[in-house]
Amino acid sequence: MKRLDNKVAVITGACSGIGLATTELFLAEGAQVLAADVKDEVGQQLQKQYAGQLKFAHCDVTRLDELRAAIDSAATHFGGLDILFSNAGRIGTMAGVQAFNPAAWDDTQNLLLRSVAAGASYAVPHMVKRGAGAIVKHSNGNCMCVCVCVCVGGFGFRVFGFVGLHCNAVVCCSYVGNQDAAMS
Repeated sequence: MKRLDNKVAVITGACSGIGLATTELFLAEGAQVLAADVKDEVGQQLQKQYAGQLKFAHCDVTRLDELRAAIDSAATHFGGLDILFSNAGRIGTMAGVQAFNPAAWDDTQNLLLRSVAAGASYAVPHMVKRGAGAIVKHSNGNCMCVCVCVCVGGFGFRVFGFVGLHCNAVVCCSYVGNQDAAMS
């Protein structure tokens, strides 16, 4: 038996980088995967390659209607939801306070915070039906605080606490200092 047999996962940002590697690992471990991404061509190729085990959904996670539709589609198509891996993201605005741009700030917050919290809130009802679930946020660099805001902050307790789910761990791996030096 594989580690993820009979598990259903939604992976955002599933068509490249860490999201693609996670998708391939989950599939190899027996999971059924809803690959959510804006990269339609790659997503369609993955759906053909892993027919029956992977379903692709176009999903811009900053469009909450698309995010909800992707999560609900996984539960409908595969019969439930066990894992949400929130991976979609990018660096976002790096401007200092003296160059504050409200539109860029909102875009970054919508991508790195709001979509993660919304995704968790959409996934939890499906997980409650299954009796358990796992919500994982891949985070690095300047979005390191996302996990803490969603799982440890007041929002996390309100979302998870009333249904009897718990956030057991928050793990953020990042570097401090010069990225080039850290990678050498």
